[in-house]
Amino acid sequence: MNKKKCLKCGYVRHPDDDELSFVEPTKCPMCLASYELAEKELLEDEQLRKKLDREYEYERTKQKRELAAQLDSAVARDDILKKSRKNKILLGTASAIVFLIIISVWQDHNEKVNREEMQRQQVIAAEQARTQAEQARIKEEQKSAAFIEEYMRELKKKKDT
Repeated sequence: MNKKKCLKCGYVRHPDDDELSFVEPTKCPMCLASYELAEKELLEDEQLRKKLDREYEYERTKQKRELAAQLDSAVARDDILKKSRKNKILLGTASAIVFLIIISVWQDHNEKVNREEMQRQQVIAAEQARTQAEQARIKEEQKSAAFIEEYMRELKKKKDT
Protein backbone atom coordinates (compact mmCIF):
# COMPACT_ATOMS: atom_id res chain seq x y z
CA MET A 1 0.00 0.00 0.00
CA ASN A 2 1.11 3.56 -0.67
CA LYS A 3 1.81 6.04 2.09
CA LYS A 4 -1.08 8.43 2.55
CA LYS A 5 -0.80 11.74 4.37
CA CYS A 6 -3.78 13.01 6.39
CA LEU A 7 -4.77 16.45 5.23
CA LYS A 8 -6.24 17.29 8.65
CA CYS A 9 -3.48 16.37 11.06
CA GLY A 10 -0.54 15.71 8.69
CA TYR A 11 0.00 12.07 9.87
CA VAL A 12 1.57 9.81 7.23
CA ARG A 13 0.01 6.32 7.19
CA HIS A 14 2.49 3.40 7.34
CA PRO A 15 1.86 -0.15 6.15
CA ASP A 16 1.93 -1.30 9.80
CA ASP A 17 -1.11 0.85 10.52
CA ASP A 18 -3.27 -1.46 8.38
CA GLU A 19 -2.26 -4.52 10.39
CA LEU A 20 -2.12 -3.02 13.89
CA SER A 21 -4.99 -0.60 13.69
CA PHE A 22 -8.67 -1.25 13.77
CA VAL A 23 -9.26 1.78 11.55
CA GLU A 24 -10.32 1.37 7.97
CA PRO A 25 -7.71 2.14 5.29
CA THR A 26 -9.85 5.13 4.09
CA LYS A 27 -9.39 6.88 7.46
CA CYS A 28 -6.44 8.39 9.28
CA PRO A 29 -5.40 6.19 12.24
CA MET A 30 -4.36 9.29 14.21
CA CYS A 31 -7.43 11.62 13.95
CA LEU A 32 -9.92 9.18 12.37
CA ALA A 33 -10.71 11.65 9.58
CA SER A 34 -11.79 10.26 6.23
CA TYR A 35 -9.11 10.88 3.61
CA GLU A 36 -11.75 11.46 0.93
CA LEU A 37 -13.76 13.83 3.15
CA ALA A 38 -10.59 15.69 4.16
CA GLU A 39 -9.63 16.07 0.48
CA LYS A 40 -13.14 17.23 -0.32
CA GLU A 41 -13.05 19.73 2.57
CA LEU A 42 -9.59 20.91 1.49
CA LEU A 43 -10.82 21.35 -2.09
CA GLU A 44 -13.89 23.25 -0.85
CA ASP A 45 -11.66 25.37 1.38
CA GLU A 46 -9.36 26.07 -1.55
CA GLN A 47 -12.33 26.98 -3.77
CA LEU A 48 -13.75 29.18 -1.01
CA ARG A 49 -10.35 30.82 -0.53
CA LYS A 50 -10.07 31.47 -4.29
CA LYS A 51 -13.61 32.87 -4.34
CA LEU A 52 -12.82 35.11 -1.37
CA ASP A 53 -9.57 36.17 -3.05
CA ARG A 54 -11.49 37.08 -6.22
CA GLU A 55 -14.10 38.98 -4.21
CA TYR A 56 -11.34 40.74 -2.29
CA GLU A 57 -9.57 41.68 -5.55
CA TYR A 58 -12.87 42.81 -7.05
CA GLU A 59 -13.63 45.02 -4.03
CA ARG A 60 -10.07 46.31 -3.99
CA THR A 61 -10.21 47.14 -7.70
CA LYS A 62 -13.61 48.77 -7.17
CA GLN A 63 -12.20 50.85 -4.29
CA LYS A 64 -9.18 51.80 -6.43
CA ARG A 65 -11.52 52.93 -9.22
CA GLU A 66 -13.64 54.91 -6.76
CA LEU A 67 -10.54 56.51 -5.27
CA ALA A 68 -9.23 57.29 -8.74
CA ALA A 69 -12.60 58.83 -9.67
CA GLN A 70 -12.60 60.86 -6.45
CA LEU A 71 -9.03 61.95 -7.14
CA ASP A 72 -9.94 62.90 -10.71
CA SER A 73 -12.95 64.78 -9.37
CA ALA A 74 -10.79 66.54 -6.77
CA VAL A 75 -8.20 67.40 -9.43
CA ALA A 76 -10.96 68.70 -11.70
CA ARG A 77 -12.40 70.79 -8.85
CA ASP A 78 -8.91 72.07 -8.07
CA ASP A 79 -8.42 72.96 -11.76
CA ILE A 80 -11.77 74.75 -11.79
CA LEU A 81 -10.83 76.66 -8.63
CA LYS A 82 -7.45 77.59 -10.11
CA LYS A 83 -9.12 78.77 -13.34
CA SER A 84 -11.70 80.64 -11.28
CA ARG A 85 -8.93 82.33 -9.29
CA LYS A 86 -7.08 83.18 -12.51
CA ASN A 87 -10.30 84.55 -14.02
CA LYS A 88 -10.91 86.65 -10.89
CA ILE A 89 -7.36 87.99 -11.09
CA LEU A 90 -7.76 88.72 -14.81
CA LEU A 91 -11.13 90.34 -14.22
CA GLY A 92 -9.69 92.44 -11.41
CA THR A 93 -6.73 93.46 -13.56
CA ALA A 94 -8.99 94.30 -16.50
CA SER A 95 -11.28 96.29 -14.21
CA ALA A 96 -8.30 98.22 -12.83
CA ILE A 97 -7.06 98.97 -16.36
CA VAL A 98 -10.52 100.13 -17.47
CA PHE A 99 -10.77 102.27 -14.32
CA LEU A 100 -7.38 103.86 -15.05
CA ILE A 101 -8.38 104.54 -18.65
CA ILE A 102 -11.65 106.13 -17.52
CA ILE A 103 -9.80 108.28 -14.97
CA SER A 104 -7.29 109.35 -17.64
CA VAL A 105 -10.04 110.22 -20.15
CA TRP A 106 -11.97 112.07 -17.44
CA GLN A 107 -8.88 114.05 -16.46
CA ASP A 108 -8.16 114.90 -20.12
CA HIS A 109 -11.76 116.02 -20.55
CA ASN A 110 -11.61 118.16 -17.40
CA GLU A 111 -8.34 119.75 -18.55
CA LYS A 112 -9.89 120.51 -21.95
CA VAL A 113 -12.99 122.01 -20.32
CA ASN A 114 -10.78 124.07 -17.98
CA ARG A 115 -8.66 125.31 -20.91
CA GLU A 116 -11.78 126.24 -22.89
CA GLU A 117 -13.21 128.05 -19.84
CA MET A 118 -9.94 129.95 -19.36
CA GLN A 119 -9.91 130.90 -23.06
CA ARG A 120 -13.55 132.00 -22.86
CA GLN A 121 -12.80 134.10 -19.77
CA GLN A 122 -9.74 135.59 -21.49
CA VAL A 123 -11.91 136.52 -24.50
CA ILE A 124 -14.52 138.05 -22.15
CA ALA A 125 -11.79 139.96 -20.28
CA ALA A 126 -10.34 141.21 -23.59
CA GLU A 127 -13.80 142.29 -24.76
CA GLN A 128 -14.42 144.05 -21.44
CA ALA A 129 -11.04 145.79 -21.75
CA ARG A 130 -11.89 146.89 -25.32
CA THR A 131 -15.33 148.04 -24.18
CA GLN A 132 -13.81 150.02 -21.30
CA ALA A 133 -11.20 151.50 -23.64
CA GLU A 134 -13.95 152.42 -26.11
CA GLN A 135 -16.05 153.94 -23.33
CA ALA A 136 -13.00 155.89 -22.09
CA ARG A 137 -12.31 157.11 -25.66
CA ILE A 138 -15.96 158.13 -26.07
CA LYS A 139 -15.81 160.00 -22.73
CA GLU A 140 -12.64 161.72 -23.83
CA GLU A 141 -14.25 162.64 -27.14
CA GLN A 142 -17.33 163.88 -25.30
CA LYS A 143 -15.13 165.91 -22.96
CA SER A 144 -13.25 167.27 -25.94
CA ALA A 145 -16.51 168.05 -27.74
CA ALA A 146 -17.93 169.71 -24.61
CA PHE A 147 -14.72 171.71 -24.19
CA ILE A 148 -14.81 172.78 -27.81
CA GLU A 149 -18.49 173.72 -27.52
CA GLU A 150 -17.80 175.73 -24.38
CA TYR A 151 -14.87 177.41 -26.05
CA MET A 152 -16.98 178.18 -29.08
CA ARG A 153 -19.73 179.67 -26.91
CA GLU A 154 -17.22 181.82 -25.12
CA LEU A 155 -15.79 182.99 -28.40
CA LYS A 156 -19.23 183.78 -29.67
CA LYS A 157 -19.97 185.67 -26.47
CA LYS A 158 -16.80 187.67 -26.85
CA LYS A 159 -17.56 188.37 -30.42
CA ASP A 160 -21.09 189.46 -29.58
CA THR A 161 -19.93 191.74 -26.92
